[in-house]
Amino acid sequence: MAIVHDVMSRGDGALETWEATKVVNPKGCLDATWAGQFPLSTKGRHIVNCHGDRFRLRGVNWYGASDVNHVVGGLDVQNLEVICQSVHDLGFNVVRLPFSNEMLRCGPPPEGAVDYAKNPRLRGLTAIQVYDEVVRSLGRHCVAVIINNHTTYGEFCGPPSRNSLWFDPYGAFSEEQWMQDWLMMARRYARCPHVVGFDLRNEIRP
Repeated sequence: MAIVHDVMSRGDGALETWEATKVVNPKGCLDATWAGQFPLSTKGRHIVNCHGDRFRLRGVNWYGASDVNHVVGGLDVQNLEVICQSVHDLGFNVVRLPFSNEMLRCGPPPEGAVDYAKNPRLRGLTAIQVYDEVVRSLGRHCVAVIINNHTTYGEFCGPPSRNSLWFDPYGAFSEEQWMQDWLMMARRYARCPHVVGFDLRNEIRP
């Protein structure tokens, strides 16, 4: 199974640096003051920003990209920007964003998973490219991201199942492959200051 090695890029092929530059549309970039507080670190029992101020995680999980449709839930009924603005307006400052190792290798999401009339920018994108757009949109709305490797295969992970471990000892997703996938994800979002953490794996099961 091929390992994905690409890095996050804009549509013109240029690397996305996530610099908070001034543009005509202020929603098209990261807010400079907000983005300037990253990366986060720890001081005693607290999480702090790069200025030493406490950063309290008020988080929510955005389910879907680790399941059968390989994209976050809600894109079949609402515009991505509206959802991300709603997350911000509800008082959350970080989203845990699950993915599956299978999702990294999928083509466009299945029919019905995305309403392209409401999300025309997502048409023709692969599952991981849709994931990229979710990360970008959350940043534009001042919401940080914790990337979560939730499952190996895009399906419910109740025990016992082939998603019980962080790799599949009987399938194509070896432990080495799992590590290579995380290396790819780390490189992919290395220039995204608001990607503040990696949740290496969901609960390990029998």
